[in-house]
Amino acid sequence: MEAMLAPKSGGGYSAAKDRIYEVKRVWQDAAMKVSMTYNAQCGTARNVLAMLREKGIEPEIIEYLRTPFTAAGIAALVKQMGVSVRDVVRVKEPLYAELKLAGADDDALLAAMAANPILINRPIVIIGKCAKLCRPSETVLEFLLSAIHSD
Repeated sequence: MEAMLAPKSGGGYSAAKDRIYEVKRVWQDAAMKVSMTYNAQCGTARNVLAMLREKGIEPEIIEYLRTPFTAAGIAALVKQMGVSVRDVVRVKEPLYAELKLAGADDDALLAAMAANPILINRPIVIIGKCAKLCRPSETVLEFLLSAIHSD
């Protein structure tokens, strides 16, 4: 990351550094609430949280493993994200195979995620009316800008 942020030869700044400053500048002008699903065991979630804090944003942490979503809550989040239910399922989780969810319909997937929140992919960042699965971590920077410009 350091190399991406280093000045280019000739005195200019890299596009990545310009983007980070744009996020900081625009974000300071927009007072928007940010929330994120968080699992401390997930490196991507830890990275996204660190990136948000680096930008001066302290998100509300949703510890969904301790306080699980209902099936209806997950369905609402999926709708807010504009993706399919299957896009939010953590298919790499061993429990996914154990429960034989490969051919499951949306209702079965929602029920499985509500009963077993470890099946919810993370981190999901929520900004105002927008929500996005931020994998890889760096997608949170573009999401911050797009959420600000869409409001």
